Amino acid sequence: MDVRVSPEKREEYRQLSGGSDELLLSLIDKYLEHTPIHLEAAKKAFAEGDIRQLDFAIHTMKGSTLSLGIEPLGDFLTKLNQETKVGKTSSFPQAFEILEQGLQELRRWKNENFG
Repeated sequence: MDVRVSPEKREEYRQLSGGSDELLLSLIDKYLEHTPIHLEAAKKAFAEGDIRQLDFAIHTMKGSTLSLGIEPLGDFLTKLNQETKVGKTSSFPQAFEILEQGLQELRRWKNENFG
């Protein structure tokens, strides 16, 4: 998985911050701080069979991921959210491993592109 912020979103955030990457970097840092918390909530909900809470956690991660233009995690979370809406959980727990890997790759992308 080649996780990154889409070039279009990166440019959009650059324009919002007067040509700087500071806003995007700040948002990525917040994302990397909060998303693992939502991921743990999703894992707990799955383990407890609480589809409603699983759906809520996946939906929350999907929203922030799409807002930042984090590819391809946004599409992956959209697919997972469609599944949880109808009570389908067969993609889990493999999905959790993919999401954890995606977060690691986003950290790597951030370090490679912003130092």
